[in-house]
Amino acid sequence: DKDRHVRQTAIKPLRGRADLPEKLLEGIAARLEDKDRHVRQTAILALQGRADLPEKLLEGIAARLEDKDRVVRQAAIEALQGRADLPEKVLEGMAARLEHKDRDVRQAAIEALRGRADLPEKMLEGMAARLEDEEWVVRQAAIEALQGRADLPEKLLEGIAARLEDKDWAVRREAIEALRGRADLPEKMLEGMAARLEDEDWDVRQTAIEALRGRADLPEKMLEGIAARLEDEDWDVRQAAIFALQGRADLPEKMLEGIAARLEDKDRHVRREAIEALQGRADLPEKMLEGMAARLEHKDRDVRQVAIEALRGRADLPEKMLKGIAARLEDKDWIVRLVAIEALRGRADLPEKMLEGIAARLEDKDRHVRQAAILALRGRADLPEKVLEGMAARFEHKDRDVRQAAIFALQGRADLPEKMLEGMAARLEDKDWIVRLVAIEAL
Repeated sequence: DKDRHVRQTAIKPLRGRADLPEKLLEGIAARLEDKDRHVRQTAILALQGRADLPEKLLEGIAARLEDKDRVVRQAAIEALQGRADLPEKVLEGMAARLEHKDRDVRQAAIEALRGRADLPEKMLEGMAARLEDEEWVVRQAAIEALQGRADLPEKLLEGIAARLEDKDWAVRREAIEALRGRADLPEKMLEGMAARLEDEDWDVRQTAIEALRGRADLPEKMLEGIAARLEDEDWDVRQAAIFALQGRADLPEKMLEGIAARLEDKDRHVRREAIEALQGRADLPEKMLEGMAARLEHKDRDVRQVAIEALRGRADLPEKMLKGIAARLEDKDWIVRLVAIEALRGRADLPEKMLEGIAARLEDKDRHVRQAAILALRGRADLPEKVLEGMAARFEHKDRDVRQAAIFALQGRADLPEKMLEGMAARLEDKDWIVRLVAIEAL
């Protein structure tokens, strides 16, 4: 038909039909050379995945790797990728395009051959030759295509490793990704990856850290290189450096101090990563714990918060540090008061004064803090009578939220004296319906 929409629409219903006569298949294949790109693309999609395609039609699809339109080239790549029935002649035609004068065609040829387990050595070498292509996008595609192949000879690995010093950052990053996780890397290649820790581009530095992370065979010099990135100008890199060092049992004190210094980082993602890296480490020196505790009084509320979270859950905290956390129950920032309650919650060794400090938060102006105090006190079997009486006294507080919080905190206790039960029951006639409701639920 003279109208491209009609030609395209005529192809669509034929796609995926198992009963197409050869003549119709040839009719679709003729549209591979249609003047309109949408029709060419639709013709490829209609032929894609058919098991009965003759060699001539497969060659027609392969010819579209040279199409001037990238969407059509991509459709041809996807149609050819992974087909087990490609005749050798078609494969050779695809491989010949690795040296095409047009960079888009070279790239398309690489992507069409990518992932094939049956590639002859000659084709692998042709692909590897593109590692030195004049166009960065082709070099990158060549690395991606060779990446993860278990059968790569050392010469080809060296070709990928040479791209660690490529002039284009995307190619350097791709080279790191290709070498990452390979257990058989020679020391020289590891050193090449480690050199990228000081790359001018932050994305490459981050990828280098992630590639070296978790390798058990890292020499101390490379660990020091990762630790140096704790002070990187880019927050993504600092975060990656902490994550890479996290959980390593062999970290020297200096590196642990470097992680602890990130508790004061200006970026919240980095601070959070530092908390997770330090939390629960049994090997933290006392000096470092003291340094973390000193941050409980930092002028920045975010630093005070992360200091509490980093110390939270440690069974070996000296009384002085526990008192430092308890002092934050009266912090001017609600989020700090909240995390202080959560850090003290569930600890069996809390003195009466600290329990009273938590109970005082039932009067907090912030509902999140009051809720945290309720959860911290409710069900504790070790609450002294004085603390219980202080909580019960709040049944008559002028603020309805405090009255409600006091009821919630004492709810479910089997050991409540009759006087406290009567105080709770008196709230059945409270002027606020929400207090009357929680009193009913508690009783």
